[in-house]
Amino acid sequence: MIFLTPYLLFALLLLPLIWFFLRATPPRPKAQSFPPIRLLHQLQTKVQESVHAPWWLILMRLLAVALLIFGLARPVFPSKDLSIQHSKEPILLMIDNGWASAPQWQHFLNNASQILTQAQQKNTPVHLLLTAHDEQNNALIIKPLSANTSSSVQFNPLHPMPWSVDHQKAADLIQNASHYKTIYYLTDGIEHPQDQLFQKIITKNSNLYEIRPQEGNLSPILLTKNTQTQNGFKQSITLLSQALPQEMTMQAFTQQGEVITTIKKIIPAHTTKADIEFTLPLEARNKIDYIQIANHTGAGSIYLLDERDRKHIIGFISSSNNTNTPFTGSLYYLKKALEPLGEIKEGSVHELLTQPLSVLVAPDTVFSDPKTEKELQQWVEKGGMLIRFSGDILAGSALNQQETLLIPLPMLQGARELGGAMTWEKPQKIAPFPKESPFNGLNIPKDVTISKQVLVKPALDNDQYVWAKLEDGTPLVTHRSTGKGQVILFHTNSTPDWSSLPLSSLFEDMLNRLIQISFGVQSTQAGEILNPILMLNGNGSLQAPTPYAKALSFEALQKATISPEHPPGLYGNNGTTVAFNLGEHIPDLKASAPIGKVINLGTVSLSYTLGSLFIVLSIALFLLDVLVSLFLRGYLRKTTAASSMTIIALCCLSFHGFAQTPSSVPDAALHTRLAYIHTSDPTINAASKQGLEGLSKFINERTSLQLASPQEVDPSKDNLAFYPIIYWPITADIQPNPQRNDALNDYIAHGGLLVLDTQGHDSNSSIEPSHADQFAGEASGTSQALKIATEGLKIPALSRLSDKDLLSRTFYILHEFPGRYNAMPVWIAQSNPLVNDGVSSVIVGENDWAHAWAVNPDASHTYPIFPNTEEQRNLSFRFGLNLVMYALTGSYKADQVHVSALLKQLGKQQ
Repeated sequence: MIFLTPYLLFALLLLPLIWFFLRATPPRPKAQSFPPIRLLHQLQTKVQESVHAPWWLILMRLLAVALLIFGLARPVFPSKDLSIQHSKEPILLMIDNGWASAPQWQHFLNNASQILTQAQQKNTPVHLLLTAHDEQNNALIIKPLSANTSSSVQFNPLHPMPWSVDHQKAADLIQNASHYKTIYYLTDGIEHPQDQLFQKIITKNSNLYEIRPQEGNLSPILLTKNTQTQNGFKQSITLLSQALPQEMTMQAFTQQGEVITTIKKIIPAHTTKADIEFTLPLEARNKIDYIQIANHTGAGSIYLLDERDRKHIIGFISSSNNTNTPFTGSLYYLKKALEPLGEIKEGSVHELLTQPLSVLVAPDTVFSDPKTEKELQQWVEKGGMLIRFSGDILAGSALNQQETLLIPLPMLQGARELGGAMTWEKPQKIAPFPKESPFNGLNIPKDVTISKQVLVKPALDNDQYVWAKLEDGTPLVTHRSTGKGQVILFHTNSTPDWSSLPLSSLFEDMLNRLIQISFGVQSTQAGEILNPILMLNGNGSLQAPTPYAKALSFEALQKATISPEHPPGLYGNNGTTVAFNLGEHIPDLKASAPIGKVINLGTVSLSYTLGSLFIVLSIALFLLDVLVSLFLRGYLRKTTAASSMTIIALCCLSFHGFAQTPSSVPDAALHTRLAYIHTSDPTINAASKQGLEGLSKFINERTSLQLASPQEVDPSKDNLAFYPIIYWPITADIQPNPQRNDALNDYIAHGGLLVLDTQGHDSNSSIEPSHADQFAGEASGTSQALKIATEGLKIPALSRLSDKDLLSRTFYILHEFPGRYNAMPVWIAQSNPLVNDGVSSVIVGENDWAHAWAVNPDASHTYPIFPNTEEQRNLSFRFGLNLVMYALTGSYKADQVHVSALLKQLGKQQ
């Protein structure tokens, strides 16, 4: 044991003096009763002799003083795992503080604090070197740490950086600095460039102690690539090889932090690369702003998405002249090119505009109906993109020879033929795309030629509307911005009749560029400068960029190195948003080999400080001395003294001064509250709790009912009689449980309301959405799980819930019963008027009510809903309120229907 302030031990020399003063204890005053006051004068004063205190009391007092002195001297039992010796030569503490250190950063700080504390105890100076540049991109430095300041004060301000370490600069710095005989190196455990030179320098003539992550602890993980699939997307990851399988949970978020979906996957042992697939409806996919690994910090565990990662909804205007005939139909080549880029929908203009769309494609179509033209104009002005193709119908129409918002430029009637039998002109090739064109940079095949086109009326300012030309300068693609949207016209057909463009890869590339700039996002043109909008810090959180982050062009951004000047995050300008992800610019992860004496992370034992314990014991002895002194002087009885000492002992041994007798009455019986059934998925349990809390708050604000916090229950163990409603989220991994079902049968029989929610639609189910244009989130396996869950439950026949049922008007009058989704029907058990006052006992649905009700502490909604309308959210809360009123009040609303008949009957009787 050592003392951090040993000079205080000189106070022990005062103990003999304290002994001298503590020996005497004043005796108790002697009480004598002498009524005649004059007799007091006859009393002679005797010499008062002091009575010595018991030896054990004096020793106790000396012990209390000694403990106080020892406590103030700050005694410490140092760790035996670190061999820091007293030396005037400084030791070097080197920490990798790059992106890969984020998952175990707190462990790094704990070990660094231990090293510094022991060095301070041995009066050994410590110098610190962080191997990653800070946000200001300052040069690496070796700085001395204070010997008189606590380690927490010096290390707590440190944090990991969202870029890689610079081992080359660190090696140069160590080589030029004074020689360090001892180096403690906290490594992130992965290989970096210039590691050989770095390792050679730090091991040369130095005792190197290396602290590295143990296998099985949080290790660096990189999200590297996001790929669109037919039914969702695939997220690629790279990680260090582990000897055991590991479970990984990945979540998709909106920028507001709302969880769209959660996916769990077991990563096999010795795996370094894996793909995790997300299956989601298109509308849900397009709401996702970033992907993150749950319970894993760092810029490498988050992947940002931008408009390039979103799958678009593309509508095709169908008419009699637009056909899907293979190789000849006007829609055939367009669908082949656009199917990989988005979800295809086909129909009339009115049908398509009633649903969300990114792009509307009109091959060789004339809009002669004023109402249709107005609808299209309004849609484009709100941000839509209309892509039109020329053809015989468009070329022959007189409507397009005048200015209209649905044509970029007025056109000449008829089509220009190139290379026909009656013309000397040959088919034209495509000229290089202008710099301001979104097609700039695309490779133009030499065999692509245009043999027929529609021309525009000559004007001096036509060039500003042209995105593509033929070699003779005539336009191939023109555009015009209308409100927030754009109208784009290909001056040739979408079939090979007019050109060979639909047969080439250029056709798909051009359409791909147009799809990328849809949704009102401006094109990322060549040379366009993108400014940092949001950056990821070392812990993986989005924040405002530092003043040292620089703007750069789109092309340069793709080749840039992650650094303080170009941190990972979102870059953009004029509506453009480009994600700059760490995982796309880091080589494959490889574990580094140990280069020194390894001290495994987490096994370094802490030093034990005993100062506070000694001080507490000293105070306890002083309090005990007061009680003993009062007892010896006769001011306390034995029972009182014993009680007081017991109280002091209990206060020293426990934070609870008084034993509390547990109540035999459960809290659920004292306060009305909702309940939800525990599942094997913690995220589902958390959503259920948040959802019922949000519903309870909604009900408390709008009714006289005051619900307490919801309760998680296990039917096979808990008493369910206290809860009016039990919400049961059905998960795919549910197992049969006869004891659970017996308890639920008893609950239903005695008037309880059981709500079963699969929280999405199983594609294997035979039940279809209420409307063809609606959807419910995918909940694979829940159809079979619902059968397993209800097997053995005494549930009456189910019928579809309608606005004529009593449940639809117990408080609010409802015609729909949505949750997070509003696509699937809701089923209710048929009621028996002779049982439970005619109230049904079971509700079954797939609309995911709990996620719609869930709220955060700040009253914001935790999860988005689909489609995201405030009306749907309000209806979901109203449905929940109706459920609670239905369970608590029974059929009182139904009685109101018979009021007139009852009054008439009473009148007859009178």
